[in-house]
Amino acid sequence: MRAFESAGRHLSFSRAADELHVTQSAISRQVRLLEDQLGVSLFERKPRSISLTPKGKQYLDDITDAFALLEDATNRVRERQNADILKLQVFSTFALRWLIPRLGNFAEEHPEIEVQLMTLSPSKPVNFEHEFTDACIRTGFGDWPGMRSDRLISNKLIAVCSKDVAKTLSSPDDLAKVTLLHSYARPDDWRKWLSPLGASSVDPSRGLKFENSSLAYQAAIEGIGVAIAQAGLVQKELQNGDLVIPFPYVMPAEKTYFLISPNRQEPQRIAVFREWILRKCREEDDSLAELDLIPLGP
Repeated sequence: MRAFESAGRHLSFSRAADELHVTQSAISRQVRLLEDQLGVSLFERKPRSISLTPKGKQYLDDITDAFALLEDATNRVRERQNADILKLQVFSTFALRWLIPRLGNFAEEHPEIEVQLMTLSPSKPVNFEHEFTDACIRTGFGDWPGMRSDRLISNKLIAVCSKDVAKTLSSPDDLAKVTLLHSYARPDDWRKWLSPLGASSVDPSRGLKFENSSLAYQAAIEGIGVAIAQAGLVQKELQNGDLVIPFPYVMPAEKTYFLISPNRQEPQRIAVFREWILRKCREEDDSLAELDLIPLGP
């Protein structure tokens, strides 16, 4: 199976042989044995190349995921022996735009703790019983039963765009003339932000849609259109001028970010990280309070 996975990934028996430190004939023989066991052809063999059959491609996709899980599980078992490793699951946008830029400071203050980040799916429930995870960061209301949740940054929604795009906007109705940038992870942000402004000429559903907010923010930086941003995740771009706020309106998001951890006696590394991130979030909220914005909604 490993011989097939390597050959399928490289589409080459010889490169698979080099990777696994065996002969090319050994790779070919192992693949033939696997095909005989499965009763299907996994490769189309040509004089100077090979390609995957449809069944072969499906099988490769499936076992690649399985090998990745096995490797990850093995690494985690080894690493758990080291009490100074903090495993943290985080939404990709929060990790890229808030946490990672500040992790250097954590490493300077606490060099004895190694942080390992893993991305977290919004649809995945919080479950520490079956995961090798110390804590996670996700949005919600702070009401995860049986778990400790610490509120992080305030989640305030603002419109953002490049300076050039901002020059074309004098009122929210002008948003009808530009491209609205959306995140599939936050599909209702434009509708909620526009509703109290009475900008009836603006269709809140049109525009370009991206897999996550980070991609939408980058599109705004590139001058493609206007995005609804979580203010705490674009502070750097607002400070350096890559993004500007075309309209002085802010709306509190229904959910905000929380650090979630098991409600039990915890390792010192979690307590240390919690103290650090809560301090950073207080500094962030102080910075957001300095923005001269008009609240929308209740």
